[in-house]
Amino acid sequence: MIENELNNVQKNSFKLFFKIFIVAGSIVAAMMFLFFYADQKNHLEQLKMREQASVDLQEDVIKDSLDILVSDLLFLAGQYPLIDYCNSDYEGEKRNIEKEFYNFLFCKKKYNHVVFLDSSGMEKIRVNYNKGDPWIVADDKLQDKSKRYYFADCLPLEEREVFISPLDLNVERGHVEKPFKPVIRLGTPVFDSEGNKDGVLIFNYLAQDLLDRILSIDAVAESVKMLVNSDGYWLLGPERESEWGFMIPERKNISFANEYPNEWEHMLKEKKGQFFTANGLFTFVTIHPLREGYRSSTGAGGPYLPSRMMVSSAGYFWVLVSHLPEALVQERSGELASNMLLLGGVFFILVAIGAWVIAVAFTKRRLYQEQLIRTAMYDSLTGLPNRKLFFDRLENLIESSDRYGRRFALVYLDLNGFKKVNDTLGHAVGDELLIGVGERLAGSLRKSDTVARLGGDEFALILPEVSTPEQLREVCSKMYACFSTSVQLSVKSVMVEFSAGAALFPLHAADSEALVRVADAAMYRAKRKGQSSCVTVGAEG
Repeated sequence: MIENELNNVQKNSFKLFFKIFIVAGSIVAAMMFLFFYADQKNHLEQLKMREQASVDLQEDVIKDSLDILVSDLLFLAGQYPLIDYCNSDYEGEKRNIEKEFYNFLFCKKKYNHVVFLDSSGMEKIRVNYNKGDPWIVADDKLQDKSKRYYFADCLPLEEREVFISPLDLNVERGHVEKPFKPVIRLGTPVFDSEGNKDGVLIFNYLAQDLLDRILSIDAVAESVKMLVNSDGYWLLGPERESEWGFMIPERKNISFANEYPNEWEHMLKEKKGQFFTANGLFTFVTIHPLREGYRSSTGAGGPYLPSRMMVSSAGYFWVLVSHLPEALVQERSGELASNMLLLGGVFFILVAIGAWVIAVAFTKRRLYQEQLIRTAMYDSLTGLPNRKLFFDRLENLIESSDRYGRRFALVYLDLNGFKKVNDTLGHAVGDELLIGVGERLAGSLRKSDTVARLGGDEFALILPEVSTPEQLREVCSKMYACFSTSVQLSVKSVMVEFSAGAALFPLHAADSEALVRVADAAMYRAKRKGQSSCVTVGAEG
């Protein structure tokens, strides 16, 4: 009897155990699957964002570098010693220019040489970088470059027009120089003081500097950074042996276009984007080095041959590519699946529940932190930046403007008669009015501007793109127009009048405290007028 009861207890216990195990196991398995899917999706999104950010930074580096190269070229071409030398051919002026070229190469450390050619193509002044120890080429060593394509392509240009050659390898005495030396040749005509074209100034930029800067961005990333020319050849490739196929006969079939034909066709059509293929994740952008006033050509087929043709901005382009191979994309997913199966086999229920609790707790904590930050930085009523965030942005803008010599405007604004609205219509309606004023101000200004509520009915505007009193008066006019119609509230429509004081940095004050004090004082002068008005320092608007 007792034995039968024990058997029944055990039997029913096992049944209940298996039911609970199957139900619990199914729930946990579903949760693990969902977690795996979400984690994989999130991981892929993070990969894509990181790759895109890396390519964007590389693009900025390339464009900034090209702008600096052109700026250096035009700066030297416009120097008075060079112009005086063009006028007189005086030996003393020539020595001054040689010294200037010498110092330029020594300081810049990224140009192979600087050459001034006369209008016949003869080198008149040449200074070589010489691996960091520049030397001035003696007069009897100067060469005739009249048959080099870059001279012929550069000479017809007008003043301040710039020739930019293709990015290729340096050629010395008819052969590709070894070790390989990537170069971009830049040139511009030089005119004397009477406007006569006297020759051209040529730079050889050591483009390995640019390629190294591209590689240095997000250097720890596993993706492969590549730069491809318009024919699909690698200028910067996955391996050194794959680069410069268009200049090295034994590598003529090694190119991005041949290795990834479908991807290359997609890039030529879209110009910029990100996509997955069986080969992995590709992130790319097309870069056109030629801007208005820049010229280029295809380059020469041989050392002393002319260019095959001139090319337009659309025809001269590079494609910047970041490639994350499929194996690396899937590596994270494989690792996650293996780990989850291993842990699930040993601690299936415990680990699954624990992971879920941690994930929920982590998410709650992150959202709580975000809420804390928003509460600390934004006005709870209007959603506008509050006093703390306003002054943080003001200090940062003053610092950057002071560093780069920029101007901006600060406007303090106070509502006229707001207390009357509160007293007669109630605080709830007053809050509606503050919200409406904030929305109108934000809607009438640029996205780069800051509209903040400092407290009560006091607002402040930071206008980074307003740099003159005339522009400031235009802003005042916009504010008049902004409040020319009534604000519709829940109980009635209300016309808003305001008093505003404006000041320009650094015209009216050179630090935040003084600037705020000046704008605040101007606002109170406007307030004494008793109607909507905007007063700037030294003027009224």
